[in-house]
Amino acid sequence: MMQRRRRAVTLVLITVSVYAALQSQLDTSTLNDLLARISKVSTRAPRMDSTTDRNKTAETTVKKTVEDSVKNTLKDTAKDTAKDTANNTAKSTAKDTVAPSINSTTAKKNMADVVQTALGVHGTTGLVLFTMLNNAFMDFAVSWLCNTAVMGHVHSHVMFVATDNQTAKYLRHTWPALHVVSVNSSHLSGDQVYSHAGYVRMMIERSRYIQGMLQAGVTVLLFEVDCVWLSNPLPLLLSDRYQEADMVATVVKNRTAGGFLLLKPTPRTLQLWDRLMEQLDDLYEQTSTNSAGHLVSWRLNDQEFLSGLVKRRYGGIRVEHLPVPAFRDGRWYQLPLAQRQERPLPVIINNNFLKSKGEKKKRAKKHGHWFLKAGSKTRECDVTAVAAVVTPG
Repeated sequence: MMQRRRRAVTLVLITVSVYAALQSQLDTSTLNDLLARISKVSTRAPRMDSTTDRNKTAETTVKKTVEDSVKNTLKDTAKDTAKDTANNTAKSTAKDTVAPSINSTTAKKNMADVVQTALGVHGTTGLVLFTMLNNAFMDFAVSWLCNTAVMGHVHSHVMFVATDNQTAKYLRHTWPALHVVSVNSSHLSGDQVYSHAGYVRMMIERSRYIQGMLQAGVTVLLFEVDCVWLSNPLPLLLSDRYQEADMVATVVKNRTAGGFLLLKPTPRTLQLWDRLMEQLDDLYEQTSTNSAGHLVSWRLNDQEFLSGLVKRRYGGIRVEHLPVPAFRDGRWYQLPLAQRQERPLPVIINNNFLKSKGEKKKRAKKHGHWFLKAGSKTRECDVTAVAAVVTPG
């Protein structure tokens, strides 16, 4: 009798353990182990009498009930797990898709880091060459750095804002003369395609950093790395010719372009840029829940908004446009050979009017405007290619 009671108590304890395990969502192997222990307890003692038979039957019933409960719970758990996984995946995707708030703590810290670094550069050089870079355009950035390495102290003016820590680390290690800020914005990483939500958001964030620098009194030269500098443009930009201008810009199809833009922190520039950011912040909200690959109207971007404000001379902005023969867009590559060989050569050629970076790289290589050694895994500069087309100084 004592043995039967002991066995019954043990069975009850194990049964309780099984349900406790279910509540704590232990794995299947642990639950099966508990079931095996129930089976051992229920068969351990020999059959003695009719009372034993009745207890045996009761134990078997309890055992079966527990087994059925375990199996059903495991099935339900599997369903719940699958459902949770699907929900978590959806949430993760939404998190990757949804752009962070411009007023978040991270956004404010990023802005502070950018402005502080820019003030340091400006205090030393009087001008910040600013661009924003993600990991997908690293080859273009290094090709441009190889291109301009022979141009005096150009690199001492440069501030890269990198969207990920890996890109920032590489630039700091390989090109120590640069000033690099990492904003670690995963939603801006990867190959962002023109007129798609990811690209639009990146341009908006770039414009926001420019606003912060202008408000801090920094003179900014916005440039892009998918271009070639055949000679140093800084002496012309900083000459007396443009001393009275608030903004000095290139022209594309008779419209002010935003890919190479000198901005002085005057009240007129600030007024125009504040209005630009009002428009861009509205656009940011409109696209914040779109996937990076979501197509956006070509009329909705920083370039179009800026061009419209300049055309209206918003805030009384004083704009000077750089001479087209010296500052060319991607259509230069389509000119007949005789025209491309005309002197003087352009100062800068912007490799635009192509959407993919693969197409841009192919065209740059074709015209001798790609400055990384072929096959180099360490992004080694092709100094021969640089010497062939670039004027030092």
